[in-house]
Amino acid sequence: MPTDDRRERLQTAASYAQALHALACEKGCEGEVLKELTQLGSALATSPGLMQFLESPVVTVQQRQQFLDQLADGVSRLVYGVLTVMNRRRRLAVLGELIELYAAQQDRHLGRIPATVTTAEPVDEATMERIRQALRRYLGRDPIIEYRIDPALVGGFVARAGDVLVDASVKTQLTTVRDHLIVRGEDEVQSGRDRVGYQA
Repeated sequence: MPTDDRRERLQTAASYAQALHALACEKGCEGEVLKELTQLGSALATSPGLMQFLESPVVTVQQRQQFLDQLADGVSRLVYGVLTVMNRRRRLAVLGELIELYAAQQDRHLGRIPATVTTAEPVDEATMERIRQALRRYLGRDPIIEYRIDPALVGGFVARAGDVLVDASVKTQLTTVRDHLIVRGEDEVQSGRDRVGYQA
């Protein structure tokens, strides 16, 4: 569960992300805005000092605005405007979360959903495409897949998309069969006891 501080940051970032995406959709530039934010996010990831500058309470609004003014030629007026509003309200500290949430908003807008697919061993592209198609039918949305390998699965695959878990692993299937046999055996033993008790 997110901490109270993390939850508050996400709520603040979500309000800006939703507003920015709505404005971008009105202007038909939501994809371009995503590209700009992605580039900005890459810059933040590779320059820890930049994020510290944006978050620091000792840096003034005017100093941060000077930095934003330097960005103006590289971003759209829409992105520049939102960043300026965030700076005036001292909300630039949640810029990283805004970028993530805007990307998620765009995925929903395009009918896409991030999904993690884990297999027991590496699979070829044809197999991955079959998994992708199966998930698309199951989820009703286009999965954007992050791929992982876990030999403990024994075989098959496990996919998670949001709150949805699709477990098609051999390990789980074997466990299900084993549990079924155990329950069935217990039922037969109990049935035998009942018959013995009845005859007595």
